[in-house]
Amino acid sequence: KDGLFQYDFLKRPRGAHNTVRGHMWLRGNLVYRMTTSQEPETISDPNVNRFFDQFHFNQAAEITHVFESRAPLLLKDLLSTDTLISRKANAVIPTAPFDAMEIPLLQEAVLLHYPEDNGMANSPNGQIAERIIELNDSSSVVFAKRHFAAACDDEVKSALLAILSARPTDSNYDSLGRLLVASPPRYTLPAWITGKWQDSLRVAAHLFPTVLPLLKDSLLAPAVFDL
Repeated sequence: KDGLFQYDFLKRPRGAHNTVRGHMWLRGNLVYRMTTSQEPETISDPNVNRFFDQFHFNQAAEITHVFESRAPLLLKDLLSTDTLISRKANAVIPTAPFDAMEIPLLQEAVLLHYPEDNGMANSPNGQIAERIIELNDSSSVVFAKRHFAAACDDEVKSALLAILSARPTDSNYDSLGRLLVASPPRYTLPAWITGKWQDSLRVAAHLFPTVLPLLKDSLLAPAVFDL
């Protein structure tokens, strides 16, 4: 009705004598609220009904954006050179309500290079990778395999490795081992990645023979020994 979304409610707070009656309207990007609190016997009197029924807006409602995904804006803020903006966005990533429809957006974001910031405890790429893992979509494993060899940024490579490591199946770990040998990271693998290899000892044992050549790599040998 004219762009209005209305919600009416009655409630009686615990231990209170009065009942609260309220109307809420979503109009544009704002929520308007009217309430009255009085005795239950009079909460629906004609005068009270008139109080709510006669309220109206004089102008047409603007289009609401409340139900639109904020994921693009959040991920864009990660790229900001203003550390106040990028740190705030990075802090929200672990709890943001991403859903399956946003997997392509997250996959695109995990490949980006973000401004260096020593004040961030966790890298944006790593945090995005963890959210991709939580969504548990097989397309993300295919995506990580496709981009792993070409990844030059250490944070991107770690993020893709985390996505691959989080699906402990024989076939996936076969691919993971071959990718590591063919395109080894040029840094010591962090524990937040290698720890995923321990989620299934049987699959980890399956990985071991494939990555044996990495024992010659001083940076990667510790991760192989841990298997």
